[in-house]
Amino acid sequence: MLKVALAENDLHVPTFTKLFPNANWYERETWDLFGITFDGHPNLRRIMMPQTWKGHPLRKDYPARATEFSPFELTKAKQDLEMEALTFKPEEWGMKRGTENEDFMFLNLGPNHPSAHGAFRIVLAARWRRDCRLRTRHRLPPPWCGENGRAPVLA
Repeated sequence: MLKVALAENDLHVPTFTKLFPNANWYERETWDLFGITFDGHPNLRRIMMPQTWKGHPLRKDYPARATEFSPFELTKAKQDLEMEALTFKPEEWGMKRGTENEDFMFLNLGPNHPSAHGAFRIVLAARWRRDCRLRTRHRLPPPWCGENGRAPVLA
């Protein structure tokens, strides 16, 4: 464990991913829940909370009760934003949509196991049954996870 004292108005620390590649997921989790920014991190984005979540829920200045928020309203614009956030974007997973001469098909494999806590997404990009690339998304890093928190490319 590493402890670093930070000023409340300057929550920045250099990343450890170059020295310890497995720090990738833990730094993303720390940023997502506490708002501490890891400068130089290769993929600092949400890992636990939905992409549209506002704020960092484990900070002491984050409201602890629903009554501290304004009443919830689901407008058409907010609904569209939430649906757009669920759209699969291959580029965000380090995958291409195709080549100059062909398009790739992306298949969601499933169903998920009922004991899985949270979303577990497996996306398969296949081309003529000869070339296969597999990516997974899960809350916890699998033990076989490669560098940068991404699954290794299977060919």
